[in-house]
Amino acid sequence: MGKPLLMVAYPKGQRKPLWMGADVFDKTFKLFSTDIFVKVQETKIEVDGVAVQTSVPEQAFLECLSLTPQRYNYMDLYYIMEQLTTLRPGVLQELLVGTKSINVKRMFLYMAEKSGRTWFNDLDFSKIPLGVSKIQLVKNGTYISKYKITIPKELNEYD
Repeated sequence: MGKPLLMVAYPKGQRKPLWMGADVFDKTFKLFSTDIFVKVQETKIEVDGVAVQTSVPEQAFLECLSLTPQRYNYMDLYYIMEQLTTLRPGVLQELLVGTKSINVKRMFLYMAEKSGRTWFNDLDFSKIPLGVSKIQLVKNGTYISKYKITIPKELNEYD
């Protein structure tokens, strides 16, 4: 099975820090860059005595959605969404308003609504720009007219 893979957002053009190549954390680090957020939401956490700058949970999930289908599977992320009961609507609102990726916004809202998250109803949808065109996220999927996206059939059929 090998070491767990940890995806790490990192500024474009910068080299991976040497400590990421060491076996200190017993993880394989994979760097990615994104510019989909107008305002990044970060916090510091302590891991094994080391302070690490990290995305807040709300942003981290949106980052994962931005990496589908190349790095993550929509179903796997939906299983995670089912567990995200404590996301903060105010932070989500700010991130969704300021996220440049229409795909990420639409899929996030679809998953949140489908999973019945209570914080979903606290979002002000009139302030979240979703664009007007249809988006095909997968081939041969199911079209969801409310969000104008074509998603994997298995996700739509999952209860």
